[in-house]
Amino acid sequence: MTPIDLFPDFFEAKKSGLKCLKGNLSQALPLDSSSCQILICQEGIEHLSDQLKAIKEFYRVLSKDGRLFITAPNYSHFRTKLSYLLNESEIYKRLPANELDDIWHSDSDEFYYGHIFMIGLQKLRVLGRLSGFKITRLHKVKISWTSLLLGLPIYPFAVIVSCLAYLRVMRKQRAFDKSTKKRIYREVLKYNIHPKVLFGRHLFVEFQKVDLTEAIPEPTKTGYSAPEPVKRLQSSLT
Repeated sequence: MTPIDLFPDFFEAKKSGLKCLKGNLSQALPLDSSSCQILICQEGIEHLSDQLKAIKEFYRVLSKDGRLFITAPNYSHFRTKLSYLLNESEIYKRLPANELDDIWHSDSDEFYYGHIFMIGLQKLRVLGRLSGFKITRLHKVKISWTSLLLGLPIYPFAVIVSCLAYLRVMRKQRAFDKSTKKRIYREVLKYNIHPKVLFGRHLFVEFQKVDLTEAIPEPTKTGYSAPEPVKRLQSSLT
């Protein structure tokens, strides 16, 4: 086990002899490529300004079929959705993120940001796909009772709206084969109405490292030329 933290002096190990390394996810981790089978990012992704870069760094240090576990405050449950609507904040009792409350610590030129970069399950999923990961499991967490009370009356409506959106995008012409469209859109739909996402207090997501070429599906070749940004993204992953 190798603990890594931006401020290793704050790390207290219960296990004797366990040393915490200094690491900054805006840079490279002090680990060799493909050197880890399991990597845990615990309550950290919401503090990072460049989350895509961090998840790509996780991909680098994990070995083939390695597992990535990410936990974070749940920005996708019903309480947060209502709080953001009312006050643009994750919790309605708080003010929106600001420079007084959300820069928690500084050391020289290094800052530890608070919950400025909160992330929901759908954004976390697509950043994982862009980095070469797929979600394999949502682990059980404690229920947010406020989300349950607020969400149960409108949960059927949320399911109907999500299903209608799924049917609408499936009818649109896309430059991908139907099986690819169905697989991706069904996964997005599943997590949009998943009870662990809408009612769980935290996100506890397990990813598996896959081949980078699986991250962005290739469009069908007949009668289609991918836009330049898509071509550049696909070429960068190969």
